[in-house]
Amino acid sequence: ANGMRAGLNLVQSMKLIETNAQPPISQEFALMLREFEHGTSVDEVMRRASARIKLHHYKLLFAAMETARQRGGNLPETLDRLGESLREIMRLEEKVRALTAENRMSARMMGAMPAVIAGIYYMIEPDWVKTLFDSQYGLLILLVAVALWAGGFLWIRKIMTFEI
Repeated sequence: ANGMRAGLNLVQSMKLIETNAQPPISQEFALMLREFEHGTSVDEVMRRASARIKLHHYKLLFAAMETARQRGGNLPETLDRLGESLREIMRLEEKVRALTAENRMSARMMGAMPAVIAGIYYMIEPDWVKTLFDSQYGLLILLVAVALWAGGFLWIRKIMTFEI
């Protein structure tokens, strides 16, 4: 956005990013510029980059750039607003991550608990644990326990996944 405000066109601004940004983003913009230099349209270059990068933020950036180029409008202002929105989204994602850290740790501990308890039982009375592996009923109990553990793990993971 700063380059465009300074009077550069989109391709010149992309060269500025290639030169001044840190890898891997500078490498991606270099690849985009090479594709453009080989005759690919800017819109197609951005679509290909969006498919390669596979990050929601970049897909949003390239879609906004393509829309602003096709429909007209103030591209630097659009990029500034998009940048503010993406910064706010990232701030909210970090806040959610911080607020759910304790719950994620609790989920990990609860997930490890069956193995820990089995290990303690094995140290106290090894025959109890061996019975689970030696008999059909024991194997059935283990199968049900593993299925419940996996279901609980998936359920907690679904609860802990947020879309912002």
